Amino acid sequence: MKNLQELVQALSAVDRVSAVALGGSRGLGTANENSDYDFVVFRAAGEAIPPAQLADALQPFADAGKISNQAGFVSAQIAGRKLEIFQKDLNLIEREIQLSRQGKFRWYIRQLFPHGDLSTCRITHLIHLEICQEHAHCLSRLRQLAWPFPPPLMRSLASTFLTQTTITLMHARKIRRAEEVQHLVALCSAFVFFSNIVLFAINRQYPLLEKGNSTLIREFTLRPERYEYRATTLFKAAADGALQAVTDEMAGLQQELGKLVQQALAASVGSAASPAASRNERNDAPDPGR
Repeated sequence: MKNLQELVQALSAVDRVSAVALGGSRGLGTANENSDYDFVVFRAAGEAIPPAQLADALQPFADAGKISNQAGFVSAQIAGRKLEIFQKDLNLIEREIQLSRQGKFRWYIRQLFPHGDLSTCRITHLIHLEICQEHAHCLSRLRQLAWPFPPPLMRSLASTFLTQTTITLMHARKIRRAEEVQHLVALCSAFVFFSNIVLFAINRQYPLLEKGNSTLIREFTLRPERYEYRATTLFKAAADGALQAVTDEMAGLQQELGKLVQQALAASVGSAASPAASRNERNDAPDPGR
């Protein structure tokens, strides 16, 4: 995008903006030349920055008549490319990091997230960012606080969502008729959602729940054999009404997940006994400069 740095400077100049970064596919490093721009502005605390101020900052750069400020959500089109602006509170992120060290998280209902959202995603979105500008290294400091990945959080996430895979499998086995395929597909979706969280946890990564997470999962050391293919097979079998094939695949994946969780827990206990463990674990973290 032309004038990208000027746009970043304009957003940084908005009152109470502490940092500006790029998220989405650009934060994950999977963007191409046609990808949108998902800007994230960070504030230190307090009320949300008025969206009108952010829209005003975009005005000199946006295509004519292509700025939208609806329901507090700011988007624009610049040189034919879609741009969206999201806001994050630095204090809430730091609080979440402290809670994660105690193994605490919230799993809650959120619009457009069929199986809920995790409070730890505040940390996830901090990690997977391309920092454009920050005051007093505010984002870099929080990234350092987030690592190493807390063993208590690994245990609580893995335990909670491995249990959810068991419950989901139990309900899938209750479906007897192919006419109930809609419910079965929903259960397949839930099963994969819960399994993904388990995989993030045992690989000591903060869970990413949105699209793009498969890019990270396929790089994990601990994961079931041919995981992505088998997860996709669940949906195909459900759509075909192959009920037994669905539950058989779920059961196989669930069993493998259980073994992987036990392996990760055993390694975690061993790491806790090693004075150098926490230092070495930091080397596995995503590059804070991304």
